Amino acid sequence: MSVLLCLGAANIATRATWHEVEDGVLWTAGGGGVVVSEIARRSPAESAGLKAGDVLIAIDDHPVQDTADVVAILHASHRDQTLRYTMLRLGTREVIDLRVAPVPTGPGALYFVLAAVGIFTLVVGGAVRLRRPRDPATLHFFWMAVAFFGVFTFSFSGRLDRLDWVFYWADAV
Repeated sequence: MSVLLCLGAANIATRATWHEVEDGVLWTAGGGGVVVSEIARRSPAESAGLKAGDVLIAIDDHPVQDTADVVAILHASHRDQTLRYTMLRLGTREVIDLRVAPVPTGPGALYFVLAAVGIFTLVVGGAVRLRRPRDPATLHFFWMAVAFFGVFTFSFSGRLDRLDWVFYWADAV
C-alpha cells in the first residue's frame, strides 16, 4: 500500500509541475523537410504569421530534421518563451519570432480533487483490511479501494518520461 501511495504522490507532483507548451502548428514531414500542414486558430503560429506550406529549417539555431526535433525543442521550452523559427517560404529564408503558449487543458483542479478521493479511498480500504484481516469481505473491499485509487489517482501528464510511462500504463490497466 505504501508503494501505491508513493506512486500516487509522485503522479500528483508530476501533474502539478508539468506544463506543456505549443506553437499551434501541425508539423508534417514533407519532401523538403518539416512542413507546416495546419495552423490552429488564435494560436501563437497564426499570430506570428506562419503559413501552410512553410518549411521549418531551425528553431533557435538548432537544425530541424524531423517532427521529433520540434517536439523535443517544445518540451524543453517554457511558457511565454520566445523561439526564433528559421523558415523557408517561397524560396526565401525568413526568421520569425514566436512566443509559445501553454497547451489548453481541461479542468485541471478536478484531477487533484479526484486524486485526493482516490488516496482517501485507499487509506480507508487499507485500514479496514488491517482491522479485520480474516474477514473475506474486507479483502474484496480493499481491492475495490485499490481499483478506485488507480482510476482516480493515476493519470499521465504528457511529459512522457520514464515515470510518466508508468502512470500512463497504470491508467490504461
